[in-house]
Amino acid sequence: MGFLEFVDGSYDLSQAMTGTFSPGLVVLSILVASIAAYSALLTTERVRNATSTLSRRIWFATGSVAMGAGIWTMHFVGMLAYSMNMPVSYDVAVTALSAIPGVAASGIALHIMRGSSASWWRLNAGGLLMGGGIGAMHYAGMAAMVMPATTAYEPKLFALSILVAHGLATLSLAAKFRFVAYPSRESVRLAASALLMGFAVAGMHYTAMLASLHFPDMTREVPTAGLSPGELGLGVSAATGLILGLSILSSIVDRRLQGISRDLQESEERTRVILETAADGIVAFDEHGTISTFNAAAGEIFGMEQSAAVGANVGDLIDANDQDAIRAWIATYGGGETDRALRRPREIVGRRQDGETFPLQMTASRCVVSGMISFAAVLRDLSEERALEARLLQAQKLESIGQLAAGIAHEINTPAQFVSDNLEFIEDSFSDLTPVFESVEAILDSKGQDSGEALLRLREFVEKADLDFLSKELPGAVAQSRDGIARVAEIVKAMKDFSHPGAEGFQSIDLNRAIESTVTVARNEWKYIAELEFDLDATLRHVPCRAGEFNQSVLNILVNAAHAIDARRGDSSELGKIRVSTREDGGFAEVRIQDDGGGIPREAQSRVFDPFFTTKGVGKGTGQGLAIAYSSIVEKHGGTLDFEVEPDVGTTFVIRLPLERVDLARADEEKES
Repeated sequence: MGFLEFVDGSYDLSQAMTGTFSPGLVVLSILVASIAAYSALLTTERVRNATSTLSRRIWFATGSVAMGAGIWTMHFVGMLAYSMNMPVSYDVAVTALSAIPGVAASGIALHIMRGSSASWWRLNAGGLLMGGGIGAMHYAGMAAMVMPATTAYEPKLFALSILVAHGLATLSLAAKFRFVAYPSRESVRLAASALLMGFAVAGMHYTAMLASLHFPDMTREVPTAGLSPGELGLGVSAATGLILGLSILSSIVDRRLQGISRDLQESEERTRVILETAADGIVAFDEHGTISTFNAAAGEIFGMEQSAAVGANVGDLIDANDQDAIRAWIATYGGGETDRALRRPREIVGRRQDGETFPLQMTASRCVVSGMISFAAVLRDLSEERALEARLLQAQKLESIGQLAAGIAHEINTPAQFVSDNLEFIEDSFSDLTPVFESVEAILDSKGQDSGEALLRLREFVEKADLDFLSKELPGAVAQSRDGIARVAEIVKAMKDFSHPGAEGFQSIDLNRAIESTVTVARNEWKYIAELEFDLDATLRHVPCRAGEFNQSVLNILVNAAHAIDARRGDSSELGKIRVSTREDGGFAEVRIQDDGGGIPREAQSRVFDPFFTTKGVGKGTGQGLAIAYSSIVEKHGGTLDFEVEPDVGTTFVIRLPLERVDLARADEEKES
């Protein structure tokens, strides 16, 4: 008997043996084929989404083996479902080899299905090849049967079995691409395709079983070395377990991978949206300064298109004076403690695409990805903030002047009043002297004639005017008036220096003059409470600072000192003492403001510079003065503001400003070290 024999006139059809099918095993065979097909179809998604050639090949091989094993298992479950009244065994080698056509047919199906679309010609060609592979597996499996009978096939039913396999295989392939009643439910399309694939395999099998006729042949012997139906059942059970395992594993992996892929996509989308909608500019660049990320806010800050910025150098965004410092600054950071220093905000000068420079705050972080060092910088345009700070500072100064207005008015009114009184005295004196001047003029005009009477009147007017008194008082009144005018001019000039010190940026100023102006403006706050003593170093160099903010800081400390002395002395009329001194100390200009107001309570010392914290009574303070002073001296000038307390004696506030303008970020590092 060959591999295939067909019924012809030599066969007596009346001798053909009949058999019966077990309905349960028939249904099981179809389910096994469908489950195997579904497992294989899931792998096509992984093949399509694979990111490497190796992973694509592994998924393709897994799907082909799973589906091929399913076709093979379905065939032999179907064979076990068919029982005849004769002993049957199966040739081991032929049984094993019969799986090869099934795997090949599965590979053809998966190759077609891995695409996103397929033409009808391709679907039909694939269905034909797949149907042929299923048929080859089936008839090879039939050839593995060893029994005392001859098997021959009815030609028409044989051909029909191939057509059934081709037709149903083509439909199962088409279900993946054409029959999309539920376009949003990929699982529905996969299930429909898998079910049709299972029916294709089962339809071919059972059509081929109808085409097969078995004729008794007692000359054939059943070899004992073959597989018995029981052993075949164990093999089929093992194959079924493999298929189900692969199906479950594929489903789990597919679900997990889909979830991971979805999460990654959502995470990427969230990151993209956050990056693009962030209020601050975000720029990522490598250790050479080449920009790789440039968000929309950065584009608005620098007036650049994102496409133009990516690939450019980060140095193009920075003013020439800061470029070398920034490059050196970034190059020094190698991880650990230096990373924390890198993340500190630093103020630099940015440059827009049109060349305009502006204050820019940069906070950078360092990361290493795949061995490559990268930096991510968060950038803030400080132009509006600096303008707002300038307006706020001006408002604070004007508010301070407003609070001191009554005292300033009194300080001006006092000299103005005695100047006015002196001018009135001088005016009255000149009224008394007018007759004297007229008498003298008459005597001079008479040229000695009848001058006796004129001399008598002159003497009378001189005595009435009291020339001795006027000669003594008039020079004093004039000098006193001059001093009063000078005092008013001094107060006005001090107010001008305090309120409008010039440019609000850094400038080189005379600290001694700034302190004197501030003390003058605040005179009415302290003159009835304390005596003020100066010890100013006349050789102190000019200091780079924001003059208005320095004046405000000194004023806040000075007023606090006066309030502390006033609280300590109570109802006593004894004046306290405030001492203001300046000196140069190791690259810093040091200003010390000392009072004898009793000192700061121990429990309050840790909160002295906290905003809104005050030890004064209601209505005596807002708790903002020292907080503002600290922010200005420390955060904006890179200096220090500390205090020394002598319990029950007094407090000395110590301001230290660098004589050279410093890199604030570097200053922070030096303080920590």
